[in-house]
Amino acid sequence: MVAAVITTAIMVLINFIGNLWQDVPYINDIVYWLYLNHKSSEIVSGLISTQSVSYFLIITGVFIAVTIIRLSNKKKGKSKLRNLLEYSVVLLLATGLASFSSNPYNIKFYDMTRGKHKTLNKEIQAITSQLKEHPLKITFYVNILDIYTAGSGLPKHYNKNYRVFHQFTRFLPQLELEYVHFYDTIPPKSQVYRDNPGLFGKPLAKKMAAAYGLDFENILNPAEIKKMVDLSAEENRYVTQVSYNGKKEFLRLYNPPGTYPSVENIAAAFKKLTTKAPKVGVVTGHDECTLSKGDEGYNQVLSSREDDSSLSNNGFKFEYVAVDTNDIPEDIDILLIADPKSTYTATGLKRIANYIAEGKNLLVLAELENRKYLAPIVNPLGIHFVPGKITTQKNVNLVDTHIKGLVSAESVSRFKERGWERRVNSRIGFTMPMTGAVGMSYNNEGGFEKWNLLVTRKEVSIEKLATEKGSLSMPNLSENPISLAVGLDRMVGNKQQRIMIVGDSEFISNGERLYNGNQYNSGRSIGPRIFKWLANDEFPISSRHKTSSEDHTLNLNRTGLSWLMLIYMVLIPGVLTVIAVVFLGRRKGK
Repeated sequence: MVAAVITTAIMVLINFIGNLWQDVPYINDIVYWLYLNHKSSEIVSGLISTQSVSYFLIITGVFIAVTIIRLSNKKKGKSKLRNLLEYSVVLLLATGLASFSSNPYNIKFYDMTRGKHKTLNKEIQAITSQLKEHPLKITFYVNILDIYTAGSGLPKHYNKNYRVFHQFTRFLPQLELEYVHFYDTIPPKSQVYRDNPGLFGKPLAKKMAAAYGLDFENILNPAEIKKMVDLSAEENRYVTQVSYNGKKEFLRLYNPPGTYPSVENIAAAFKKLTTKAPKVGVVTGHDECTLSKGDEGYNQVLSSREDDSSLSNNGFKFEYVAVDTNDIPEDIDILLIADPKSTYTATGLKRIANYIAEGKNLLVLAELENRKYLAPIVNPLGIHFVPGKITTQKNVNLVDTHIKGLVSAESVSRFKERGWERRVNSRIGFTMPMTGAVGMSYNNEGGFEKWNLLVTRKEVSIEKLATEKGSLSMPNLSENPISLAVGLDRMVGNKQQRIMIVGDSEFISNGERLYNGNQYNSGRSIGPRIFKWLANDEFPISSRHKTSSEDHTLNLNRTGLSWLMLIYMVLIPGVLTVIAVVFLGRRKGK
Protein backbone atom coordinates (compact mmCIF):
# COMPACT_ATOMS: atom_id res chain seq x y z
CA MET A 1 0.00 0.00 0.00
CA VAL A 2 2.82 2.40 0.84
CA ALA A 3 4.53 1.62 -2.47
CA ALA A 4 1.26 2.16 -4.38
CA VAL A 5 0.62 5.53 -2.72
CA ILE A 6 4.19 6.72 -3.28
CA THR A 7 4.12 5.57 -6.91
CA THR A 8 0.83 7.39 -7.51
CA ALA A 9 2.20 10.56 -5.90
CA ILE A 10 5.33 10.42 -8.06
CA MET A 11 3.21 9.88 -11.20
CA VAL A 12 1.11 12.94 -10.32
CA LEU A 13 4.27 14.98 -9.66
CA ILE A 14 6.00 14.16 -12.96
CA ASN A 15 2.74 14.80 -14.81
CA PHE A 16 2.83 18.46 -13.72
CA ILE A 17 6.52 19.05 -13.00
CA GLY A 18 7.15 20.49 -16.47
CA ASN A 19 5.68 23.81 -15.32
CA LEU A 20 7.86 24.09 -12.20
CA TRP A 21 11.22 25.88 -11.83
CA GLN A 22 11.37 26.75 -15.52
CA ASP A 23 13.15 30.01 -14.74
CA VAL A 24 16.02 28.25 -12.91
CA PRO A 25 18.96 27.43 -15.24
CA TYR A 26 19.88 23.74 -15.58
CA ILE A 27 17.09 22.70 -13.21
CA ASN A 28 14.54 23.69 -15.87
CA ASP A 29 16.00 21.18 -18.35
CA ILE A 30 15.94 18.37 -15.78
CA VAL A 31 12.33 18.89 -14.69
CA TYR A 32 11.22 19.41 -18.28
CA TRP A 33 12.76 16.06 -19.21
CA LEU A 34 10.85 14.47 -16.32
CA TYR A 35 7.57 15.94 -17.65
CA LEU A 36 5.39 12.89 -18.32
CA ASN A 37 2.61 14.63 -20.21
CA HIS A 38 4.64 15.38 -23.36
CA LYS A 39 6.03 11.87 -23.63
CA SER A 40 2.72 10.08 -23.10
CA SER A 41 0.65 12.40 -25.30
CA GLU A 42 3.15 11.99 -28.14
CA ILE A 43 2.88 8.20 -28.01
CA VAL A 44 -0.90 8.23 -27.64
CA SER A 45 -1.18 10.48 -30.70
CA GLY A 46 0.70 7.90 -32.77
CA LEU A 47 4.28 9.21 -32.87
CA ILE A 48 6.86 6.87 -31.33
CA SER A 49 10.30 8.34 -30.62
CA THR A 50 13.40 6.82 -29.05
CA GLN A 51 13.37 9.73 -26.61
CA SER A 52 9.90 8.83 -25.28
CA VAL A 53 10.63 5.10 -25.15
CA SER A 54 13.96 5.77 -23.40
CA TYR A 55 12.19 8.02 -20.91
CA PHE A 56 9.87 5.24 -19.72
CA LEU A 57 12.68 2.67 -19.67
CA ILE A 58 14.99 5.00 -17.71
CA ILE A 59 12.31 5.98 -15.17
CA THR A 60 11.32 2.33 -14.68
CA GLY A 61 14.96 1.21 -14.49
CA VAL A 62 15.82 3.84 -11.87
CA PHE A 63 13.04 2.76 -9.54
CA ILE A 64 13.82 -0.94 -9.97
CA ALA A 65 17.52 -0.27 -9.33
CA VAL A 66 16.76 1.84 -6.25
CA THR A 67 14.46 -0.91 -4.96
CA ILE A 68 17.18 -3.55 -5.44
CA ILE A 69 19.73 -1.37 -3.62
CA ARG A 70 17.29 -0.78 -0.77
CA LEU A 71 16.44 -4.48 -0.35
CA SER A 72 20.11 -5.44 -0.66
CA ASN A 73 21.00 -2.98 2.07
CA LYS A 74 18.40 -4.47 4.42
CA LYS A 75 19.72 -7.96 3.76
CA LYS A 76 23.47 -7.30 3.83
CA GLY A 77 23.70 -4.24 6.08
CA LYS A 78 25.88 -2.14 3.75
CA SER A 79 27.48 1.06 5.00
CA LYS A 80 25.84 4.42 4.32
CA LEU A 81 28.77 5.43 2.14
CA ARG A 82 28.35 2.28 0.02
CA ASN A 83 24.61 2.95 -0.33
CA LEU A 84 25.21 6.57 -1.28
CA LEU A 85 27.76 5.49 -3.87
CA GLU A 86 25.39 2.94 -5.42
CA TYR A 87 22.51 5.44 -5.53
CA SER A 88 24.84 8.01 -7.11
CA VAL A 89 25.96 5.55 -9.78
CA VAL A 90 22.32 4.83 -10.69
CA LEU A 91 21.45 8.54 -10.93
CA LEU A 92 24.58 9.37 -12.93
CA LEU A 93 23.92 6.52 -15.34
CA ALA A 94 20.29 7.60 -15.72
CA THR A 95 21.35 11.22 -16.31
CA GLY A 96 23.83 10.17 -18.97
CA LEU A 97 21.27 8.00 -20.76
CA ALA A 98 18.67 10.76 -20.54
CA SER A 99 21.10 13.31 -21.98
CA PHE A 100 22.10 10.98 -24.82
CA SER A 101 18.53 10.01 -25.69
CA SER A 102 17.40 13.69 -25.65
CA ASN A 103 20.09 14.90 -28.04
CA PRO A 104 18.24 15.90 -31.26
CA TYR A 105 20.89 14.16 -33.34
CA ASN A 106 20.20 10.83 -31.57
CA ILE A 107 16.39 10.84 -31.61
CA LYS A 108 14.68 8.53 -34.10
CA PHE A 109 10.96 8.64 -34.91
CA TYR A 110 8.30 6.31 -36.19
CA ASP A 111 4.96 7.78 -37.23
CA MET A 112 2.27 5.13 -36.72
CA THR A 113 -0.64 7.22 -38.07
CA ARG A 114 -2.11 6.01 -41.36
CA GLY A 115 -1.47 9.25 -43.25
CA LYS A 116 1.77 10.10 -41.39
CA HIS A 117 -0.02 13.14 -39.96
CA LYS A 118 2.49 13.52 -37.11
CA THR A 119 5.27 14.07 -39.62
CA LEU A 120 5.91 17.14 -41.77
CA ASN A 121 4.46 16.60 -45.23
CA LYS A 122 6.67 16.11 -48.28
CA GLU A 123 6.47 19.76 -49.33
CA ILE A 124 7.88 20.96 -46.00
CA GLN A 125 10.40 18.11 -45.81
CA ALA A 126 11.74 19.32 -49.16
CA ILE A 127 12.24 22.74 -47.57
CA THR A 128 14.10 21.34 -44.56
CA SER A 129 16.34 19.28 -46.83
CA GLN A 130 17.81 22.56 -48.15
CA LEU A 131 18.84 23.70 -44.67
CA LYS A 132 21.08 20.90 -43.46
CA GLU A 133 24.54 22.14 -44.45
CA HIS A 134 24.88 25.11 -42.09
CA PRO A 135 23.85 26.06 -38.54
CA LEU A 136 20.25 27.23 -38.23
CA LYS A 137 19.47 29.74 -35.49
CA ILE A 138 16.27 31.37 -34.31
CA THR A 139 16.88 34.52 -32.27
CA PHE A 140 14.13 35.87 -30.03
CA TYR A 141 14.46 39.66 -29.84
CA VAL A 142 12.38 40.30 -26.73
CA ASN A 143 11.32 43.89 -26.09
CA ILE A 144 10.35 43.84 -22.42
CA LEU A 145 7.91 46.70 -23.07
CA ASP A 146 5.88 44.55 -25.48
CA ILE A 147 2.82 42.73 -24.18
CA TYR A 148 4.01 39.54 -25.92
CA THR A 149 6.97 39.26 -23.51
CA ALA A 150 4.95 37.81 -20.64
CA GLY A 151 3.55 35.12 -22.94
CA SER A 152 6.78 33.62 -24.24
CA GLY A 153 9.77 35.92 -23.80
CA LEU A 154 10.72 35.02 -20.23
CA PRO A 155 13.14 32.25 -19.21
CA LYS A 156 10.31 30.12 -17.83
CA HIS A 157 8.98 29.75 -21.39
CA TYR A 158 12.23 28.75 -23.12
CA ASN A 159 11.51 25.02 -23.15
CA LYS A 160 7.95 25.63 -24.32
CA ASN A 161 9.27 27.83 -27.13
CA TYR A 162 11.66 25.09 -28.25
CA ARG A 163 8.81 22.63 -28.40
CA VAL A 164 7.02 24.89 -30.92
CA PHE A 165 9.70 23.81 -33.40
CA HIS A 166 9.57 20.17 -32.32
CA GLN A 167 8.36 18.90 -35.71
CA PHE A 168 11.26 20.68 -37.42
CA THR A 169 14.05 19.62 -35.05
CA ARG A 170 13.32 16.05 -36.15
CA PHE A 171 14.69 16.99 -39.59
CA LEU A 172 16.89 19.93 -38.49
CA PRO A 173 18.63 18.79 -35.29
CA GLN A 174 21.12 21.69 -35.57
CA LEU A 175 18.36 24.23 -34.89
CA GLU A 176 19.22 26.47 -31.92
CA LEU A 177 17.25 29.12 -30.03
CA GLU A 178 18.84 32.30 -28.70
CA TYR A 179 17.33 35.15 -26.65
CA VAL A 180 18.18 38.85 -26.66
CA HIS A 181 16.30 41.05 -24.18
CA PHE A 182 16.13 44.79 -24.85
CA TYR A 183 13.92 47.82 -24.45
CA ASP A 184 12.92 50.43 -27.03
CA THR A 185 9.91 52.53 -27.88
CA ILE A 186 6.86 50.74 -29.32
CA PRO A 187 3.62 52.18 -30.79
CA PRO A 188 2.20 54.85 -28.43
CA LYS A 189 -1.16 53.12 -27.97
CA SER A 190 0.44 49.94 -26.62
CA GLN A 191 -0.84 48.37 -23.42
CA VAL A 192 2.31 49.06 -21.38
CA TYR A 193 1.90 52.83 -21.76
CA ARG A 194 -1.75 52.72 -20.77
CA ASP A 195 -0.91 50.70 -17.66
CA ASN A 196 2.01 52.95 -16.67
CA PRO A 197 1.04 56.57 -17.43
CA GLY A 198 3.94 58.99 -17.34
CA LEU A 199 6.64 56.31 -17.52
CA PHE A 200 8.82 55.95 -20.60
CA GLY A 201 12.24 54.72 -21.64
CA LYS A 202 14.70 53.49 -19.03
CA PRO A 203 12.50 54.02 -15.91
CA LEU A 204 9.68 52.04 -17.48
CA ALA A 205 12.10 49.33 -18.63
CA LYS A 206 13.50 48.99 -15.09
CA LYS A 207 10.00 48.59 -13.71
CA MET A 208 9.10 45.91 -16.28
CA ALA A 209 12.39 44.06 -15.73
CA ALA A 210 11.69 43.93 -12.00
CA ALA A 211 8.15 42.71 -12.64
CA TYR A 212 9.45 39.92 -14.88
CA GLY A 213 12.31 38.98 -12.56
CA LEU A 214 14.98 39.90 -15.12
CA ASP A 215 18.39 41.40 -14.37
CA PHE A 216 18.28 44.89 -15.88
CA GLU A 217 22.05 44.83 -16.40
CA ASN A 218 21.57 42.11 -19.04
CA ILE A 219 18.96 44.08 -20.99
CA LEU A 220 20.18 46.03 -24.03
CA ASN A 221 19.27 49.69 -24.40
CA PRO A 222 17.98 51.19 -27.71
CA ALA A 223 21.46 52.11 -28.96
CA GLU A 224 22.86 48.66 -28.22
CA ILE A 225 20.04 46.74 -29.90
CA LYS A 226 20.28 48.94 -33.03
CA LYS A 227 23.92 47.90 -33.44
CA MET A 228 22.78 44.27 -33.47
CA VAL A 229 19.60 44.40 -35.59
CA ASP A 230 17.31 47.00 -37.15
CA LEU A 231 13.79 46.43 -35.84
CA SER A 232 12.31 49.74 -36.96
CA ALA A 233 10.25 48.09 -39.70
CA GLU A 234 8.81 45.81 -37.00
CA GLU A 235 8.01 48.84 -34.77
CA ASN A 236 10.58 47.49 -32.27
CA ARG A 237 8.14 44.79 -31.20
CA TYR A 238 9.08 41.40 -29.78
CA VAL A 239 9.98 39.40 -32.87
CA THR A 240 12.01 36.35 -33.81
CA GLN A 241 14.53 36.13 -36.62
CA VAL A 242 15.67 33.02 -38.47
CA SER A 243 19.24 33.02 -39.76
CA TYR A 244 20.97 30.52 -42.04
CA ASN A 245 24.15 30.85 -44.07
CA GLY A 246 24.13 34.66 -43.85
CA LYS A 247 20.45 35.10 -44.75
CA LYS A 248 17.85 36.29 -42.24
CA GLU A 249 14.07 36.36 -42.15
CA PHE A 250 11.64 37.56 -39.50
CA LEU A 251 9.21 35.14 -37.88
CA ARG A 252 6.64 36.92 -35.76
CA LEU A 253 4.28 36.28 -32.87
CA TYR A 254 0.62 37.03 -33.49
CA ASN A 255 -2.68 38.18 -32.03
CA PRO A 256 -4.08 37.31 -29.61
CA PRO A 257 -0.86 37.83 -27.59
CA GLY A 258 0.99 34.56 -27.10
CA THR A 259 -0.07 33.01 -30.42
CA TYR A 260 2.93 31.08 -31.71
CA PRO A 261 3.85 30.72 -35.39
CA SER A 262 2.10 27.83 -37.12
CA VAL A 263 3.89 25.11 -39.06
CA GLU A 264 3.02 27.04 -42.24
CA ASN A 265 4.51 30.28 -40.90
CA ILE A 266 7.74 28.54 -39.86
CA ALA A 267 8.02 26.65 -43.14
CA ALA A 268 7.51 29.87 -45.14
CA ALA A 269 10.27 31.65 -43.18
CA PHE A 270 12.60 28.68 -43.71
CA LYS A 271 11.86 28.52 -47.43
CA LYS A 272 12.61 32.24 -47.87
CA LEU A 273 16.15 31.50 -46.66
CA THR A 274 16.84 29.50 -49.81
CA THR A 275 14.18 30.72 -52.28
CA LYS A 276 13.24 34.17 -53.54
CA ALA A 277 10.02 35.29 -51.88
CA PRO A 278 7.31 36.43 -54.33
CA LYS A 279 7.00 40.22 -54.34
CA VAL A 280 3.61 41.75 -55.05
CA GLY A 281 3.51 45.21 -56.63
CA VAL A 282 0.36 47.03 -55.47
CA VAL A 283 -0.54 49.65 -58.07
CA THR A 284 -1.38 53.11 -56.71
CA GLY A 285 -2.08 56.58 -58.03
CA HIS A 286 -5.75 56.26 -58.95
CA ASP A 287 -7.37 55.69 -55.55
CA GLU A 288 -7.07 51.91 -55.90
CA CYS A 289 -7.74 49.48 -53.06
CA THR A 290 -4.42 49.06 -51.26
CA LEU A 291 -2.87 47.63 -48.10
CA SER A 292 -4.66 50.15 -45.88
CA LYS A 293 -6.49 49.23 -42.66
CA GLY A 294 -9.95 50.49 -43.64
CA ASP A 295 -12.85 48.24 -44.59
CA GLU A 296 -11.91 48.44 -48.28
CA GLY A 297 -8.20 47.88 -47.61
CA TYR A 298 -6.35 44.58 -47.80
CA ASN A 299 -4.16 44.88 -44.71
CA GLN A 300 -5.52 41.96 -42.69
CA VAL A 301 -5.54 39.42 -45.51
CA LEU A 302 -2.36 40.49 -47.29
CA SER A 303 0.11 42.47 -45.18
CA SER A 304 -0.83 42.39 -41.48
CA ARG A 305 2.06 41.56 -39.15
CA GLU A 306 -0.30 40.56 -36.32
CA ASP A 307 -2.36 37.97 -38.23
CA ASP A 308 -0.70 34.58 -38.69
CA SER A 309 -2.83 33.86 -41.78
CA SER A 310 -1.86 37.03 -43.68
CA LEU A 311 0.21 36.51 -46.80
CA SER A 312 3.09 38.62 -45.46
CA ASN A 313 3.48 36.03 -42.68
CA ASN A 314 3.34 33.22 -45.19
CA GLY A 315 6.08 34.15 -47.61
CA PHE A 316 4.93 37.20 -49.61
CA LYS A 317 6.42 40.68 -49.77
CA PHE A 318 4.55 43.82 -50.85
CA GLU A 319 5.58 47.09 -52.46
CA TYR A 320 3.62 50.03 -53.83
CA VAL A 321 4.02 50.86 -57.52
CA ALA A 322 2.85 54.13 -59.16
CA VAL A 323 2.79 53.08 -62.81
CA ASP A 324 2.00 56.56 -64.15
CA THR A 325 5.18 58.05 -62.70
CA ASN A 326 7.58 55.15 -62.22
CA ASP A 327 8.69 52.01 -64.03
CA ILE A 328 7.54 48.70 -62.60
CA PRO A 329 10.54 47.25 -60.67
CA GLU A 330 12.18 44.22 -62.21
CA ASP A 331 11.80 42.14 -59.03
CA ILE A 332 7.99 42.39 -59.01
CA ASP A 333 6.53 38.91 -59.53
CA ILE A 334 2.81 39.69 -59.22
CA LEU A 335 1.18 43.00 -60.10
CA LEU A 336 -2.05 43.78 -58.22
CA ILE A 337 -4.45 46.28 -59.81
CA ALA A 338 -7.56 46.70 -57.65
CA ASP A 339 -10.49 48.97 -58.53
CA PRO A 340 -8.91 52.16 -59.92
CA LYS A 341 -11.20 55.22 -59.73
CA SER A 342 -9.78 57.10 -62.75
CA THR A 343 -8.09 56.50 -66.09
CA TYR A 344 -4.44 55.50 -66.28
CA THR A 345 -2.19 57.65 -68.43
CA ALA A 346 -0.92 56.33 -71.73
CA THR A 347 2.50 55.90 -70.10
CA GLY A 348 1.02 53.91 -67.22
CA LEU A 349 -0.94 51.64 -69.57
CA LYS A 350 2.18 51.08 -71.67
CA ARG A 351 4.17 50.07 -68.60
CA ILE A 352 1.47 47.58 -67.61
CA ALA A 353 1.31 46.22 -71.18
CA ASN A 354 5.10 45.79 -71.25
CA TYR A 355 4.96 44.03 -67.88
CA ILE A 356 2.39 41.57 -69.27
CA ALA A 357 4.37 41.09 -72.48
CA GLU A 358 7.40 40.09 -70.41
CA GLY A 359 5.44 37.07 -69.16
CA LYS A 360 4.93 38.19 -65.56
CA ASN A 361 1.89 37.42 -63.44
CA LEU A 362 -1.03 39.76 -62.82
CA LEU A 363 -4.12 40.04 -60.60
CA VAL A 364 -6.90 42.43 -61.64
CA LEU A 365 -9.86 43.17 -59.35
CA ALA A 366 -12.80 45.04 -60.86
CA GLU A 367 -15.88 46.82 -59.51
CA LEU A 368 -19.13 47.78 -61.24
CA GLU A 369 -18.71 51.55 -61.39
CA ASN A 370 -15.02 51.53 -62.28
CA ARG A 371 -14.57 48.59 -64.63
CA LYS A 372 -14.21 50.95 -67.59
CA TYR A 373 -10.80 52.03 -66.27
CA LEU A 374 -9.59 48.43 -66.42
CA ALA A 375 -10.96 47.71 -69.91
CA PRO A 376 -7.78 48.99 -71.69
CA ILE A 377 -5.78 46.48 -69.64
CA VAL A 378 -7.96 43.36 -69.93
CA ASN A 379 -9.45 43.78 -73.42
CA PRO A 380 -6.12 43.04 -75.23
CA LEU A 381 -6.03 39.80 -73.24
CA GLY A 382 -9.36 38.69 -74.72
CA ILE A 383 -11.43 39.58 -71.63
CA HIS A 384 -14.47 41.85 -71.89
CA PHE A 385 -16.73 43.09 -69.11
CA VAL A 386 -20.42 42.28 -69.48
CA PRO A 387 -22.67 45.39 -69.29
CA GLY A 388 -25.23 45.78 -66.52
CA LYS A 389 -25.19 44.64 -62.91
CA ILE A 390 -25.76 41.10 -61.67
CA THR A 391 -28.50 40.85 -59.04
CA THR A 392 -30.54 38.28 -57.14
CA GLN A 393 -33.87 38.51 -55.35
CA LYS A 394 -33.19 35.61 -52.99
CA ASN A 395 -31.12 37.55 -50.45
CA VAL A 396 -32.59 38.30 -47.04
CA ASN A 397 -31.47 41.55 -45.35
CA LEU A 398 -28.76 42.01 -48.00
CA VAL A 399 -28.44 44.26 -51.03
CA ASP A 400 -29.63 42.69 -54.28
CA THR A 401 -26.09 42.77 -55.74
CA HIS A 402 -24.75 40.52 -52.99
CA ILE A 403 -24.44 37.19 -54.80
CA LYS A 404 -22.62 33.89 -54.43
CA GLY A 405 -20.01 33.11 -57.04
CA LEU A 406 -19.95 29.38 -57.78
CA VAL A 407 -16.50 27.77 -57.83
CA SER A 408 -16.11 25.82 -61.08
CA ALA A 409 -15.05 22.19 -61.33
CA GLU A 410 -12.12 23.19 -63.55
CA SER A 411 -10.54 25.18 -60.73
CA VAL A 412 -10.06 21.97 -58.69
CA SER A 413 -7.48 20.62 -61.13
CA ARG A 414 -5.98 24.04 -61.88
CA PHE A 415 -5.42 24.82 -58.22
CA LYS A 416 -4.66 21.18 -57.33
CA GLU A 417 -7.05 21.42 -54.41
CA ARG A 418 -8.31 17.91 -53.68
CA GLY A 419 -10.23 19.21 -50.71
CA TRP A 420 -12.37 21.39 -52.98
CA GLU A 421 -13.67 18.50 -55.07
CA ARG A 422 -16.22 17.31 -52.53
CA ARG A 423 -17.51 20.84 -51.92
CA VAL A 424 -17.69 21.67 -55.64
CA ASN A 425 -19.67 18.49 -56.36
CA SER A 426 -22.01 18.87 -53.39
CA ARG A 427 -25.68 19.73 -53.83
CA ILE A 428 -25.28 23.38 -52.84
CA GLY A 429 -21.85 23.80 -54.44
CA PHE A 430 -18.79 25.70 -53.24
CA THR A 431 -19.43 29.45 -53.27
CA MET A 432 -17.70 32.75 -52.54
CA PRO A 433 -19.57 35.92 -51.52
CA MET A 434 -19.34 38.83 -53.95
CA THR A 435 -20.85 42.29 -53.62
CA GLY A 436 -21.47 44.15 -56.86
CA ALA A 437 -19.90 41.44 -58.99
CA VAL A 438 -18.73 42.22 -62.51
CA GLY A 439 -19.51 39.66 -65.22
CA MET A 440 -17.04 38.81 -67.97
CA SER A 441 -16.88 37.11 -71.33
CA TYR A 442 -13.75 35.99 -73.12
CA ASN A 443 -12.45 34.95 -76.54
CA ASN A 444 -9.25 33.50 -77.95
CA GLU A 445 -7.40 36.80 -78.26
CA GLY A 446 -4.10 37.31 -76.50
CA GLY A 447 -2.78 33.79 -76.92
CA PHE A 448 -3.90 32.68 -73.46
CA GLU A 449 -5.72 29.55 -72.40
CA LYS A 450 -8.68 30.75 -70.35
CA TRP A 451 -10.76 29.02 -67.69
CA ASN A 452 -13.42 29.94 -65.15
CA LEU A 453 -12.72 30.11 -61.44
CA LEU A 454 -16.12 31.57 -60.50
CA VAL A 455 -19.40 31.68 -62.42
CA THR A 456 -22.93 32.86 -61.69
CA ARG A 457 -25.62 30.62 -60.24
CA LYS A 458 -29.01 30.14 -61.91
CA GLU A 459 -31.01 32.45 -59.63
CA VAL A 460 -29.24 35.66 -60.76
CA SER A 461 -30.34 38.19 -63.35
CA ILE A 462 -28.82 41.24 -65.05
CA GLU A 463 -30.10 44.80 -64.79
CA LYS A 464 -28.92 47.85 -66.71
CA LEU A 465 -27.08 50.47 -64.67
CA ALA A 466 -28.40 54.01 -64.55
CA THR A 467 -25.14 55.21 -66.10
CA GLU A 468 -25.53 52.87 -69.10
CA LYS A 469 -27.42 54.57 -71.89
CA GLY A 470 -29.00 53.21 -75.02
CA SER A 471 -29.95 49.66 -75.88
CA LEU A 472 -27.63 47.04 -74.42
CA SER A 473 -27.38 43.42 -75.45
CA MET A 474 -27.84 41.35 -72.29
CA PRO A 475 -26.69 37.72 -72.22
CA ASN A 476 -29.15 34.88 -71.70
CA LEU A 477 -28.34 33.49 -68.24
CA SER A 478 -30.62 30.50 -68.69
CA GLU A 479 -28.28 29.12 -71.35
CA ASN A 480 -24.79 29.78 -69.96
CA PRO A 481 -23.55 31.19 -66.66
CA ILE A 482 -21.50 34.37 -66.68
CA SER A 483 -17.85 34.29 -65.70
CA LEU A 484 -17.09 36.14 -62.47
CA ALA A 485 -13.41 35.22 -62.14
CA VAL A 486 -11.29 34.10 -65.08
CA GLY A 487 -7.81 32.58 -65.06
CA LEU A 488 -5.43 32.96 -67.99
CA ASP A 489 -2.17 31.15 -68.60
CA ARG A 490 0.34 30.71 -71.40
CA MET A 491 3.95 29.73 -71.88
CA VAL A 492 6.40 32.60 -72.32
CA GLY A 493 9.77 31.06 -73.00
CA ASN A 494 10.22 28.29 -70.44
CA LYS A 495 7.95 29.94 -67.85
CA GLN A 496 4.19 29.78 -67.47
CA GLN A 497 2.56 33.18 -67.20
CA ARG A 498 -0.51 33.33 -64.97
CA ILE A 499 -3.16 36.06 -64.83
CA MET A 500 -6.34 36.19 -62.77
CA ILE A 501 -9.18 38.67 -63.32
CA VAL A 502 -11.88 38.80 -60.64
CA GLY A 503 -15.12 40.76 -60.92
CA ASP A 504 -15.02 41.87 -57.28
CA SER A 505 -12.40 43.84 -55.35
CA GLU A 506 -13.89 43.30 -51.88
CA PHE A 507 -13.58 39.53 -51.42
CA ILE A 508 -10.13 39.93 -49.80
CA SER A 509 -10.90 43.23 -48.07
CA ASN A 510 -10.76 43.84 -44.33
CA GLY A 511 -14.52 44.38 -44.26
CA GLU A 512 -15.23 41.07 -45.99
CA ARG A 513 -12.87 39.31 -43.58
CA LEU A 514 -15.12 40.31 -40.68
CA TYR A 515 -18.19 38.81 -42.36
CA ASN A 516 -19.51 35.96 -40.22
CA GLY A 517 -20.64 32.64 -41.62
CA ASN A 518 -19.80 30.01 -44.24
CA GLN A 519 -19.46 32.60 -47.01
CA TYR A 520 -16.77 34.35 -44.99
CA ASN A 521 -14.81 31.10 -44.70
CA SER A 522 -15.09 30.41 -48.42
CA GLY A 523 -13.80 33.85 -49.36
CA ARG A 524 -10.83 33.51 -47.02
CA SER A 525 -9.86 30.17 -48.53
CA ILE A 526 -10.15 31.25 -52.17
CA GLY A 527 -8.23 34.54 -51.88
CA PRO A 528 -4.94 33.05 -50.61
CA ARG A 529 -5.31 30.19 -53.09
CA ILE A 530 -5.43 32.68 -55.96
CA PHE A 531 -2.17 34.21 -54.73
CA LYS A 532 -0.60 30.78 -54.42
CA TRP A 533 -1.50 30.03 -58.03
CA LEU A 534 -0.04 33.38 -59.11
CA ALA A 535 3.11 32.60 -57.10
CA ASN A 536 3.53 29.44 -59.18
CA ASP A 537 2.41 27.33 -56.19
CA GLU A 538 5.54 28.27 -54.19
CA PHE A 539 3.81 30.22 -51.38
CA PRO A 540 1.88 30.00 -49.05
CA ILE A 541 3.09 26.66 -47.73
CA SER A 542 0.54 23.96 -46.95
CA SER A 543 1.06 21.60 -44.03
CA ARG A 544 -1.83 19.34 -45.03
CA HIS A 545 -1.37 15.66 -45.78
CA LYS A 546 -3.10 13.54 -48.34
CA THR A 547 -6.39 12.37 -46.88
CA SER A 548 -7.46 8.75 -46.85
CA SER A 549 -11.03 7.51 -47.04
CA GLU A 550 -10.15 4.41 -45.01
CA ASP A 551 -10.92 3.97 -41.32
CA HIS A 552 -13.03 7.10 -41.03
CA THR A 553 -16.22 5.27 -40.04
CA LEU A 554 -16.99 2.64 -37.41
CA ASN A 555 -20.09 0.60 -38.24
CA LEU A 556 -21.53 -0.67 -34.99
CA ASN A 557 -25.09 -1.82 -34.25
CA ARG A 558 -26.74 -2.22 -30.85
CA THR A 559 -25.78 -5.91 -30.59
CA GLY A 560 -22.13 -5.15 -31.34
CA LEU A 561 -22.14 -2.37 -28.76
CA SER A 562 -23.53 -4.78 -26.15
CA TRP A 563 -20.76 -7.27 -26.85
CA LEU A 564 -18.11 -4.56 -26.55
CA MET A 565 -19.53 -3.48 -23.19
CA LEU A 566 -19.58 -7.09 -22.02
CA ILE A 567 -15.97 -7.68 -23.06
CA TYR A 568 -14.45 -4.45 -21.75
CA MET A 569 -16.63 -3.84 -18.67
CA VAL A 570 -17.23 -7.41 -17.45
CA LEU A 571 -15.05 -10.08 -19.04
CA ILE A 572 -11.63 -8.38 -18.97
CA PRO A 573 -12.04 -6.89 -15.45
CA GLY A 574 -13.33 -10.28 -14.25
CA VAL A 575 -10.32 -12.16 -15.62
CA LEU A 576 -7.96 -9.65 -14.02
CA THR A 577 -9.77 -10.00 -10.68
CA VAL A 578 -9.53 -13.80 -10.77
CA ILE A 579 -5.80 -13.61 -11.58
CA ALA A 580 -5.26 -11.20 -8.70
CA VAL A 581 -7.19 -13.41 -6.22
CA VAL A 582 -5.26 -16.53 -7.25
CA PHE A 583 -1.93 -14.68 -7.09
CA LEU A 584 -2.63 -13.24 -3.62
CA GLY A 585 -3.93 -16.60 -2.38
CA ARG A 586 -0.80 -18.45 -3.50
CA ARG A 587 1.40 -15.76 -2.03
CA LYS A 588 -0.30 -15.88 1.39
CA GLY A 589 -0.14 -19.68 1.29
CA LYS A 590 3.65 -19.48 1.16
